[in-house]
Amino acid sequence: MKKDVSPSIKWTSYIFALVFDSLQFAVLFIPLAGFFISWITGAFISVFAFIFFAVWFWINRIQYFTPKAAPPTLITLLLESIPGLGTFLPGWTLFVYFTLRAHRKSLG
Repeated sequence: MKKDVSPSIKWTSYIFALVFDSLQFAVLFIPLAGFFISWITGAFISVFAFIFFAVWFWINRIQYFTPKAAPPTLITLLLESIPGLGTFLPGWTLFVYFTLRAHRKSLG
C-alpha cells in the first residue's frame, strides 16, 4: 500500500527546488557576464537538480516517471534545457509541485 508524502518530505522538496531555482537566478547578477555564465551554470545546476530529485524521490518512494507524472518531468527538462528560459522560470519548483500532485492522485 502506498502512503501519502509526509509534510516534512513535501516541504523539504520545495525548499530544495527553490534553492536550485534561486541559484540559477542569482548567477544573472554576476557583473558583466552573468547572462552568458548562466547558460553554462544553469545546465550544470539542472543536471545536478535532476539527479538530486531522482534519488530523493526514489528514497521516499515517490514515482516521478509514471504516466501521470511523466509530463511535468519532460516539460521541466525541456524548459531547463533552453538557455535563459530555465534561468527565469521556477522550473524545479513547478516540477516538485506537479510530481507531488500526481503522486497524491495516484494514491486514489
